[in-house]
Amino acid sequence: MPDFLVRNYAGKKVAKGGSVFVYGAGFTHSIKAWFGETQAVVFDCDDGYMEIMAGESAGSFTLKIGESLNDSVDVGVVYVLADVAELPVTGKIRHTVDELCVALLGLLPRGISWYKGSDGVFYRLMKGFAYAVLEIYNLVELFVKESSPTHTGSFSEWEDELQLPEKGVVYSGTAADIAAKRRSEIYRKSCKKGGCSISFFKSVAALFGINANIYEYWLNPSEFSQITDDEDQKRFYWMIRSNSGMSGVIDLRCGNEKGEYQGEEFVCGNARSGMRLRSWGNPDFYAMIEKLKPAHTKCLYAYSQGA
Repeated sequence: MPDFLVRNYAGKKVAKGGSVFVYGAGFTHSIKAWFGETQAVVFDCDDGYMEIMAGESAGSFTLKIGESLNDSVDVGVVYVLADVAELPVTGKIRHTVDELCVALLGLLPRGISWYKGSDGVFYRLMKGFAYAVLEIYNLVELFVKESSPTHTGSFSEWEDELQLPEKGVVYSGTAADIAAKRRSEIYRKSCKKGGCSISFFKSVAALFGINANIYEYWLNPSEFSQITDDEDQKRFYWMIRSNSGMSGVIDLRCGNEKGEYQGEEFVCGNARSGMRLRSWGNPDFYAMIEKLKPAHTKCLYAYSQGA
């Protein structure tokens, strides 16, 4: 039996990068979380609750928590949405002119002088007012929508406020794709908290689809064995290690073949001058980290080989 108790959870429908809150008792920082079989970032944890970040994969997942996946507890189903615009709008109002007309007529005094039949003057007057009231309701609904980062179409105003897009982030695709990406960035930055914790930077990496391990020199000096700086300088180092995605190696042949210039390019076998043997990484992610990291620290990027 686990040493913690799950009572309920909030965030059964959440956008990528959003938070799911699990409430109960006995939670510790050693408890991990999974969406299906994929480990998630635990953004915050206390005895009575856990805040878990939805990753980059959209779909329906069973949220699990525990010390290990084999000894985990099913919390419930979470629907991770690809576009934040699919989240429900809080406070949506739906009224018809006739409903509002009846409501306005109900405010009038009672009596024979206040005839409210559909063929009367007051009915026609209140129905005219109902159109104006409906327009006010529509404006309120539009305000609620535009003031929400999940549904706004006022991208420029939000981006000016949040200083978006981040340096190095380029939106591409169709007009609809670009709109969805801009809205997702607004949602990410307006809702994100923290900035100096390991869990925060793991959550940023997860938004880029990167499952990262993060090391600090003062905690994991063995991970920085190649750094030759003095001890004081090393204490400002930290490292993000992720999967390089290298699934194989391609031979680059030159051997005893005699190279020659083809124009300004030197060619030998299937090797060409300036040809990269291997390249990987995400410049947009690097730009984001360099902007978010504490200014006095130096972040290193390391990769492990794998598919």
